[in-house]
Amino acid sequence: MNKGVVEILNRIQSDRGEEVFGNRLLLGSLFADYAKGEFKGEFHLMSLAFSTGLFDELKENPENRADIRRRYRIRMDSEYCWTAEQVDFAVSCCLALLGEEEFPADDGLGRLTEAAESGDAKSQFSLGLAYEMADGVAQDYGKAVFWYSKAAHQGLVEAQHKLGLCYYSGRGVAQDYAQAEYWSLKAAQQGHTVAQFNLGVRYSYGLGAKQDYGKAARWFAQAAGQGYADAQFNLGMMYREGRGMARNDSKAAYWFSHAAKQGHAAAACSLGECYLIGIGVAGDEFKAVYWLRRAAKLGNSQAQERYAECCEKGIGCSKDMEQALHWYVKAAGQGNADAQNRLGECCYYGIGVNLDYNQAAIFWEQAASRGLKRAVDNLRQLRRDDRGNYTSI
Repeated sequence: MNKGVVEILNRIQSDRGEEVFGNRLLLGSLFADYAKGEFKGEFHLMSLAFSTGLFDELKENPENRADIRRRYRIRMDSEYCWTAEQVDFAVSCCLALLGEEEFPADDGLGRLTEAAESGDAKSQFSLGLAYEMADGVAQDYGKAVFWYSKAAHQGLVEAQHKLGLCYYSGRGVAQDYAQAEYWSLKAAQQGHTVAQFNLGVRYSYGLGAKQDYGKAARWFAQAAGQGYADAQFNLGMMYREGRGMARNDSKAAYWFSHAAKQGHAAAACSLGECYLIGIGVAGDEFKAVYWLRRAAKLGNSQAQERYAECCEKGIGCSKDMEQALHWYVKAAGQGNADAQNRLGECCYYGIGVNLDYNQAAIFWEQAASRGLKRAVDNLRQLRRDDRGNYTSI
């Protein structure tokens, strides 16, 4: 366990009270101030530990830490792609904050196996999870599927979801898309948010199921209504593009807004574009820049390019070529062709930088390799002007 993280959180708790753990923005600001730029990755884990309820569950029932740990391993793996080690780190930090010592694992596997064999569905699921995650036993996907199946047939939603994933991926059992759809539907119909979202994705792209935009939209709507940010964004895209339902720009912006407020980068970018152009909402350059900036800071390359353009032209903010170049470079580094092309133009014309025809050629070749016509035209002009070193067009 990283004692430095716990020490900082303890200081914040001492200064502001435990309720600060429920205010993600304030906690983030205080942690950044106390940590002086350190432990950024660790804080991300802990902020999710607070927002997902892990801390609260451990606070209420610290004696059930083993079961809580198992459940959050599967939940965080499904929703956030956490490793088992990351969950263990968060659990240890939470227990330390609660003044609970992290004692070594007991011989609970025998009791868990006994309960599973007696027919307890939750124990069957936990045992399956133990075999999948190698939690106290040698990893064995076949045994994981065996126990998931036992619990799934008893109606346990978490087991139905996991069994559907196993059939979909062919992990521990022969790949079977029909069985994957069957069990995922069972879980989704019981309200399992991730199962609902996964079905939406599969129907949307025809992955292991017949492509059906109508079904995709319905399952995205189910998960979106439960607050699942990825589903909210995907539902917004379906409304914007008119897939599976009539196009509705207002509803698209509505769902982008819900996902963006949860920190969904692509949704924040899309919402910013809605405000920039006035699609589904009244045009508002200041709101557009606000959301584009948020998405840019979250790493979305399209938002970085759009925000850079706003900085360059003074759209919704003061003109700032230095900031514009900063974000163009960020976006270009992620392969954004529009940003690469604009950096090439800046180098060619000396906009905010020194004239550099060779560097302009490099940027334009990068953008042209991604099929951007403007970059191709710029390279042709460069060739006609006989400037710079270029290798294509």
